Amino acid sequence: MRNVLFPLLVLAVFLPAVASEPGQPIDCSDWVIVKPGITCRDIPIPTPAPWYSRPGANPADNENFLIGIVSVRGFPLDCGFGPIEQRYELRRFNGVNDELVAYVQARCGPSGSAADTPNVEGIFGFTYNNGFLYVVGTDECWGDGVSCAYTAQSWLIRFEGFTTELDVLQTFTSQARQVGFHVPVMPEGMAAADHFDTYWGDLSAVGNWSQAHGLQCHYPDSPPTRGDYLTVADTLPTPQPGHGYYYVTAATYQGQTRYGRKTTNRTLSGRDPAQLPACSPLR
Repeated sequence: MRNVLFPLLVLAVFLPAVASEPGQPIDCSDWVIVKPGITCRDIPIPTPAPWYSRPGANPADNENFLIGIVSVRGFPLDCGFGPIEQRYELRRFNGVNDELVAYVQARCGPSGSAADTPNVEGIFGFTYNNGFLYVVGTDECWGDGVSCAYTAQSWLIRFEGFTTELDVLQTFTSQARQVGFHVPVMPEGMAAADHFDTYWGDLSAVGNWSQAHGLQCHYPDSPPTRGDYLTVADTLPTPQPGHGYYYVTAATYQGQTRYGRKTTNRTLSGRDPAQLPACSPLR
């Protein structure tokens, strides 16, 4: 497995999700992600959680898309006790474009007459700084009362990867071998970005940015707009055991380059751009 570190707040490797087993509660792994760059994470919740059953109003994201949950008919499923139709879609709409982000639907149990059914209650909230969307609901097992191995239970999941306000939040896709991110509204606090440069380095050198190496430089060819999904191919060899790579992306606007922040004596400041070498792409 490739070990990677994203110093700009994202510190995770996202591997292809394996769906949960039939006869078990439906979770994040059962959502089918359609929008590039979006991932799903199960969030533990307290029991009982009375606040949890009160989802908020549908929010607008940082691209001014209204986000909502839609219950969709037209996907009948017969698990032995009559057809059921239960599919929920997470969608975005800006008055012109209607975009499917992800969906989840019921499934039959492993044996007998039973079905695992997600009941998506709604959106609990959206955090604009990091582009996180929280969705709430319950799982239930319907049918003969014998094949169900669990009782109804509440859940909270978080969709990550929506356009952020300031930070370049990268994700690593193992299957596609690429680093990707949605262009923030104000990249690193600047009004826009003329281009980006993505660097890599050995984990042992994190913090010594002068040892970073260019992975892809001065992209895209024309200035990007907020919400654009940009990807960088990972052409690095698999690291040796005990080693790993970090990735960091710098934004440049009108000659000014920024690549994240640091904390010194509880004071937050930008990293020194003079420490970052000129980007020369990997050969």
